[in-house]
Amino acid sequence: MMRYYRSWGIGLLAALFVCAGILPTMGETGRSPDSIKRLVVLFPQIVGAVYLLGLQDVVVGMPRERLKMDRDGKDGFYSRFAPNIDSAVDVGYPGKPNMETLFALNPDLVLSTDETVHPSPANKLLRENGIEVLALKAGFGSMDEWLSAIRLIAKTTGRDGRALRYEAFLRERLRLVKERVARIPEEKKPKVALVNSFNGQLIIRGTRTRFGHELLRLAGGRTIASGDNSEDMNASAELLFTFDPDIVIDDTQADTLEKIGWWKNLNAVKNSRVYRTPQDDPGSWVTNWEIGRASCRE
Repeated sequence: MMRYYRSWGIGLLAALFVCAGILPTMGETGRSPDSIKRLVVLFPQIVGAVYLLGLQDVVVGMPRERLKMDRDGKDGFYSRFAPNIDSAVDVGYPGKPNMETLFALNPDLVLSTDETVHPSPANKLLRENGIEVLALKAGFGSMDEWLSAIRLIAKTTGRDGRALRYEAFLRERLRLVKERVARIPEEKKPKVALVNSFNGQLIIRGTRTRFGHELLRLAGGRTIASGDNSEDMNASAELLFTFDPDIVIDDTQADTLEKIGWWKNLNAVKNSRVYRTPQDDPGSWVTNWEIGRASCRE
């Protein structure tokens, strides 16, 4: 039977998101914080940065359907943290936004994916029409690329102080984690397979799992591969059985893995060590941020 737990890799970052956000803010520098009044977000992986930098009240467009915002409800995460965000309109699927909707929103700034992540003409079209676009890797890149995205958004929106404070906070917590796992011999660390899905295909490494792989290694796990490859690796039975993971982190759509015939033969499944990230919780696509709040209170 599959057990569910609060992902210790992604949840770690989630806790840092919210902890940093509830602490006092340093003085801002550079561009005025009021310079951006209409913000559009085109992909879910950067939404955490929007809340972290205090930009949620100026968001006019988001991938609502992909974020499951309507399922979240009036009492869910989004509305409780920023009631105004409930009025943001849906901008379409990440990588394939509705351009008519985007132009009608007349945004001051658009947070989009780097073209190497989602090849799309959207960024070029927006820029050609005088709309500022930040193309980011964020959750599709490394930890350093995530922090680089935070710094760039902060500089563009006049929130440099928040970004600096968050980065210092994050790096200190990562240092503590690294210090705690440093004494564990490599062969004693658990083998962990992070399984994602895209267009019905299981993915175990590459751009869609790189950030998760880095978090897992920082937390003391051994992953199936470095995760630094720019190409995604399909999660075949042969690859997973050869690696024989002690733990599987299920980051797919709900029940995707349980429908696969060979899945139940993995040792991690037999030993009930398969854990689902909470992103598909009916209450919120980003339940892990709420977990972060609870962690901070403790």
